[in-house]
Amino acid sequence: MLNISYRCATNNDIPFLAKIRSENWETEEYWNNRITGYLNHTNNPQQSLKSRIIYVATCNRAIIGFIAGHLTNRYDCQGELEWIDIIKEYRRMGVASELVKLLAKWFIIQKSYTICVDPGNDEARQFYKKNGANMLNKHWMFWENIRTIL
Repeated sequence: MLNISYRCATNNDIPFLAKIRSENWETEEYWNNRITGYLNHTNNPQQSLKSRIIYVATCNRAIIGFIAGHLTNRYDCQGELEWIDIIKEYRRMGVASELVKLLAKWFIIQKSYTICVDPGNDEARQFYKKNGANMLNKHWMFWENIRTIL
């Protein structure tokens, strides 16, 4: 059985998160800058507010995935799931769903219940649908009340 644990990300985690993100798109340097800016509030998604969080999933202390989210005003949502990535060897083991639940708890503490996400592709769209999200418009999905997934 896997020994997976979850915690808040730190600045020391950013190179590992950048490596995971760069497996699908862009370079590690690009993601290092982007994630650092996200955490330090110098790179802000459209209509994002200051409150944001990144959680990491670890197995034997090695980072195997992460999720990032922030408060927002985009599309009349109160929060947005910004990124979620799991390294290939750990996909389809429930890690991503656990990270979504962890982020949902953070949104609830922030009193933010309507949460949107840009799925980006059909595989992600199916994942979010399986985890309770519905279509918001042609490209975006949302949880009308994120509490329902807990």
